[in-house]
Amino acid sequence: MHCVELPRTRDYAKVGGAYSRDSVGSHFLPAIASQLPELSFGTVAYTKVANVLQVQITDGEPDPRVKGQFEEWKECLQRNITLYQMDAKGLWANLWKGVKLCEKLPFMNDLKIENFNNGDETKRHIPSLQKDPSVIVTLGIGHDTAAEEALLKVLPAGSKFYGADPMHEVNEMLYTKFGYYFPFAVGGSSKVSTASVLINKGAEYEMFPYFYRGGKLDQSGLTLCQFNMEVHYPDDAKKKMFHAFIFEILRGNRYAFFRPVQGAHMRLYFLNFSDKHCVSKYIFRKTK
Repeated sequence: MHCVELPRTRDYAKVGGAYSRDSVGSHFLPAIASQLPELSFGTVAYTKVANVLQVQITDGEPDPRVKGQFEEWKECLQRNITLYQMDAKGLWANLWKGVKLCEKLPFMNDLKIENFNNGDETKRHIPSLQKDPSVIVTLGIGHDTAAEEALLKVLPAGSKFYGADPMHEVNEMLYTKFGYYFPFAVGGSSKVSTASVLINKGAEYEMFPYFYRGGKLDQSGLTLCQFNMEVHYPDDAKKKMFHAFIFEILRGNRYAFFRPVQGAHMRLYFLNFSDKHCVSKYIFRKTK
């Protein structure tokens, strides 16, 4: 749960070599998967890379147990942003207001969203009450692991941390105190089990389609139960990309988003209301 830096066309150098976007995608996530123990999530077993789960795309419905809450949130948000359906600049400037208003819905009291701080920002996460281990992926460590170290204290025993950053100085020393470190920038073509992620550093715009139903995360068998995203200040073209992303996320009926922080950049926390494992572990939060 930290930041991701995705290269566009240039390579990211490492001592002894360089990694392009394509080669990084074939190195980092398979490297994680090869080290994962088998994690049993309900009736679905996530095993090592040879047996990674392939996601079957659904028809775009939230889990029936939380359908009412999700639809209430979605209707609330749509009422507050319909004015900006054709206005990308207006949505960028005003989305946070609608999100804040919809956080006053009664069901929000049952979402135990906690704060985990590092030096200059706050990440959000709902700790599970179940005993199944979690997998946390840090994409772009940024010389700061305070949030991960705080999160480690509340996760189930056996939870794993995997971090990637092309700048190994400091980052490797910090991250290997509690997790696995990889000196890579990260592409999005490989598979790993359920993760929490924060996306930032400007590469998030090219990643937007990955989160859509049928996108590359689904194609790669990657389920995100919750993730943080930081969207860096956009020019007009990127405001249009952000506008398309928000309305496509709403159409997908998978993620609701909360805890907006609006400044030069925007931060949002996303929670999966569609995947039955995610709902059981983080929304219902029932012990076994």
